[in-house]
Amino acid sequence: MRKLVWTLLLISAAYGQANFEVASIKPNDSGSNNSSTNGSKGELQVQNSTLKNLIQNAFNVREYSFSGPDWLSGARFDIVAKYPPEPEGLSREKRQELRRQMLQNLLTERFHLTTHWESKMLSGYALLPAKKGIKIEGTESTGNTSVSNNNGSLHGTGMNMKQLANSLGGVLRAPVDDQTELGEKVFKIDLEWSNDDIKPDKPDAVSDGKPTIFTAVQEVLGLRLEGRKVPVQILVVDKIDRAPTEN
Repeated sequence: MRKLVWTLLLISAAYGQANFEVASIKPNDSGSNNSSTNGSKGELQVQNSTLKNLIQNAFNVREYSFSGPDWLSGARFDIVAKYPPEPEGLSREKRQELRRQMLQNLLTERFHLTTHWESKMLSGYALLPAKKGIKIEGTESTGNTSVSNNNGSLHGTGMNMKQLANSLGGVLRAPVDDQTELGEKVFKIDLEWSNDDIKPDKPDAVSDGKPTIFTAVQEVLGLRLEGRKVPVQILVVDKIDRAPTEN
């Protein structure tokens, strides 16, 4: 963990201290509930996003690990922000982390956002080895992680169990805690399941020939998801202005 933080700090120094070169923030009063985010072509383009979603994206947290005032879900904004030139050899994972840091800094500077973290025990799942042991073999780490998590499928290379647990938590909309004790070992993950009935009390349900995610995790990966209370880091919003400072 310390190595990752130090690496990010070094890259951040070469990447303009993780700040956008220029950024424009405007309220969106269209009344629409549709929003979009595009981070290509050298800039971040956000349309009609709530402040809540902006904060969650900036800190990479989900609904179950976020706490803030209700009005954050109603305040919507458009953002256009230019990324600084990227250093060579920047992996996709580090690029995403640095861009999240830029958004954090932008929210801090323009909305005076302050936050802290709290640890709580919440209902979720523990990711554990199945009784017959894991079925996937470790791969050599290249330092890069690639993940494609679509509707009913998860494909990844260079994924450790913590990253797998995080991806599964997004599918289940509940925290998943890695308790496999496999540390930083990385794996190639190919998983498909039916989204029709994601319930732990029906592990054998199938739809169109596909098992539930609980069965797929056990049969394909040799792991299991067990419902229990798990520790979760909660991002708590202490303070945030309702309107940004001027562009």
